[in-house]
Amino acid sequence: MKTYTVTYAEDVPHYALGEVEARGPKDAIAKARKLDTETFTAYDPDWSGAVCRRIVSIEDPDGHVVAQDIPLDNFVLHDADTDKRLRLDAAEAMFEALCAQEMAEFDPEASSRKGYFDNALELRKDALAKARGLQ
Repeated sequence: MKTYTVTYAEDVPHYALGEVEARGPKDAIAKARKLDTETFTAYDPDWSGAVCRRIVSIEDPDGHVVAQDIPLDNFVLHDADTDKRLRLDAAEAMFEALCAQEMAEFDPEASSRKGYFDNALELRKDALAKARGLQ
């Protein structure tokens, strides 16, 4: 039997405290968003909250990588600006709208009679509004 080396990774949230002086909740949120979190010392790891568990790589005894990037849970880490985050959050609604459109196109006559086209149109409008941050 051979011995393989497995490199495993998971992301564990760590928490830190900061303070802001504000006139009210909206002002507190605005000021908290501007805090330089790079200067915080994160502490208090939540070991029970690990996500993005994955096998980074598996190497054979000769040091050859035989497998890599194998997810072990359903979490995915994304680097997303605000616009991309909105589109990611709207992906499920967009998929639902596409499925409704596909169903409506399957039998156009029946779909027109039953209102499937109108339903697909409304789902599409809602999904696009969500993706554009209008909802």
